Amino acid sequence: MHLTTYRCSDAQAIIHTHSKYAVAVGTIADELPAIHYTINVLGGPVRVVPFEVFGSRELAAAAAAAFVDRQGILLRNHGAVTYGSVLAQALDRTVKLEWLAEIYWHASVAGTPRILSAAELQAVRDQGARLAYEA
Repeated sequence: MHLTTYRCSDAQAIIHTHSKYAVAVGTIADELPAIHYTINVLGGPVRVVPFEVFGSRELAAAAAAAFVDRQGILLRNHGAVTYGSVLAQALDRTVKLEWLAEIYWHASVAGTPRILSAAELQAVRDQGARLAYEA
């Protein structure tokens, strides 16, 4: 799976964890939705890869498909994978993915989370671009 991720993306560093909330959300959701705008650092809502046995070609292929236009994924009943152009970026994405999974978990326990729309996520990206341009 790791080698396939390097081959099918611009990854220079990959982090694969079995963190508590990533695993938990991966057991109950088909996607980690946009619970907070920082999900943009992962490319948008995080896809959950269907369960495949670890180390298998099937898992590698499923992960590669889920990584299209994304920098983080969840593996059903398994964990999380993120990548970056450097290790620090991959680590930042890993920490954010676990934080987002934890927020989603707690919000789901408390009620029905309000999810940001694609237009709202785009507005955040546009605002970031404007601020970067003005700096």
